[in-house]
Amino acid sequence: MFKNLNQIGSNLSTWKEELSKQVQERKEDFNEMVENYTAQQNSSSNTLPEHYKSLPVEVQNKLLKFMKYEEKYPLLLKAYKSTQNDISSMKSLSDSLEEENQQQKECLDVIKEHYVFEGSEDLRDFLNKWTQREQLIRDELNMKNKEIAELKKTIETLGHQKPHEQVGEKPLDEGEKIETKEASVEPVKEVSVESKDLSVEVKDSTVSKEATEELKQGSGKNTSPTEEKERSAMQWKIKYNSLEKDLKSTRADYFKVNADLKIKIDEINNMKEMLKEVGNQLVEMKDKEKQVNSVKMVEETKYKSIVNANRQLQAANSTLTQEKIKLEKELEAKSKELATLAFEHKQLNMKTNRLNNKVEEMMSEKQASQKTISDLNKKLEDIIKENGKLEERSLIIKEKYQQEESVKSTSNEIVESLTNQCNEMNIKLKEIMNLKSTLEDEVTQKNDRLYAQKRDIQNLNDQVLSLKNKNSDLEMTITKLEEAKFSSKTSANDEMIKELQKILDNKIIEINSLNETLKVKEAEIISLNERLSALEYSSSREKQANLSQERKVSTNLNSEQILDQTIKNLKEELSSKTKSLKNLEATLFNLRKLNKDLNFKLDKMNKIYQQQRISASPSNSRKSSEAEIGSTGDSDLDSKLSYIKNVLIGFIEHRDQRQQLLPVISMLLKFNTEDQKILMSLK
Repeated sequence: MFKNLNQIGSNLSTWKEELSKQVQERKEDFNEMVENYTAQQNSSSNTLPEHYKSLPVEVQNKLLKFMKYEEKYPLLLKAYKSTQNDISSMKSLSDSLEEENQQQKECLDVIKEHYVFEGSEDLRDFLNKWTQREQLIRDELNMKNKEIAELKKTIETLGHQKPHEQVGEKPLDEGEKIETKEASVEPVKEVSVESKDLSVEVKDSTVSKEATEELKQGSGKNTSPTEEKERSAMQWKIKYNSLEKDLKSTRADYFKVNADLKIKIDEINNMKEMLKEVGNQLVEMKDKEKQVNSVKMVEETKYKSIVNANRQLQAANSTLTQEKIKLEKELEAKSKELATLAFEHKQLNMKTNRLNNKVEEMMSEKQASQKTISDLNKKLEDIIKENGKLEERSLIIKEKYQQEESVKSTSNEIVESLTNQCNEMNIKLKEIMNLKSTLEDEVTQKNDRLYAQKRDIQNLNDQVLSLKNKNSDLEMTITKLEEAKFSSKTSANDEMIKELQKILDNKIIEINSLNETLKVKEAEIISLNERLSALEYSSSREKQANLSQERKVSTNLNSEQILDQTIKNLKEELSSKTKSLKNLEATLFNLRKLNKDLNFKLDKMNKIYQQQRISASPSNSRKSSEAEIGSTGDSDLDSKLSYIKNVLIGFIEHRDQRQQLLPVISMLLKFNTEDQKILMSLK
């Protein structure tokens, strides 16, 4: 096996060198072919014989190509034949390489079954032990050779001593034994010789630990021929590693050669296609030469026909010149007509552009007027809401005056009796004044003020009832008071009430007049909207008329003038309406001022009433005064709580008034900014 492997390795190396030489030779031949072709192409320089120069240009170009292909043809044939020879040789080499690779694989598979090396150190130990083993094997071989020689001598002596018939079988058996021993010794000798040669080559291959252990066990025992055959596989493994390296290098070279072969095969295929094209073109050129001869005959006949045609053309040119002059005159006349028509068309376009611009301006003005109308409608709605609130407030004020009149009718009888309790009720006065100061700060908030006034009136009614109960106990002390003071105070109160009633009547009259003016303005706005819709409809109809009738510009101008006048009138009406709205806003501002004045007067009346109520309390009984202070404190707390309740209810019910009520609630309940945000987030 090792001899076969050595032969395979040597053959591979030789084939590798031969392949590399052949590839280099083919490359040199191909380069020479290319150089010769370029030199011949440059030498030809597109020259033709003189007798071909009379032919047309296309025919000359085809002939030049034909000459080039004739020059290329022998070179291409040589290249084709050489490439075919190369392909056949390369195929034979590739087949032989594949067969040898298969043989090597089979040998390697046999070796791999027995031993596998792991490292270079194990392999060195293995080789050292292997050399020792070889020495032992040689010693054993010498011993066996000596034994064989002794056995031969004994056989010869026995042959001479005993008869030939009896002893003939024994030497034959012993001879067979000797032959078997010699046959078993010969492979051992071969292994020893090959191991000496391989011990130098194998240094980097891998060695298995199992092989070393087997060698240790085998060195102590007597070797048999079967064991020696198994141990010879180690040498095969060593030889395998060296051959495997050679295989890798040869395979790399083989793949390179295959790649070069593929490139050459592609080049040969291209050359074949070129040769086919050259053959086809040669056939075509021969056909074209025949066609050229036929073309010359046709040209002579056509030349005669051309001469006749020239004569006919001259006659036709004379007629065409006359017709051309006529057509030029007609063109000049039509060009003038076109110029006039183009000028008219430009004028019409200018007019249409002007009309479109005017229509766009009208639409923009229309949109602006619609916006102003919408703004006016919003303002009117706000004014109507404010008037409604003022009416509600006036009704509340009337009810309050009626209640105050009823209270005053009962309180005038008790005024003199309450003068003795003025000193004791000063504390209550201070608390009430503090409450009133907070209410004066919140006067600007309309809805809060309304709720607060309602609750104040209820508190006053409660206080009046309590005072009536107290007055029943204090009627005995009232008789000592002076009637003159009573008459003077009652007269002053009656005068104040009359003034307030007059102011309320005037305000009611003003509110009614404002409502009437608002109704009138609403009717005017409705009429303006109707007129605008009519104008929009008329403008749309006029646009359609302009598109269909471009020539009727004069009538459209009249309609545009009418539209301009109507728009101006509408603008004037809108300006007058805006002025009237401004006047309405001024009157509303005045009404608000009057409301503030009335509220201020009402506060004064409340203060006077409270002073009169305090002055009516007697100064004799301290115990009753202390009880009254406690009851008044409770009533003040009730009034404060009722006020806070009213404010909170108004905040929850009326979302539009939350921004106005926020500062009041934050002041009463001492809220932070975060608390305010939480309140505003409520739904």
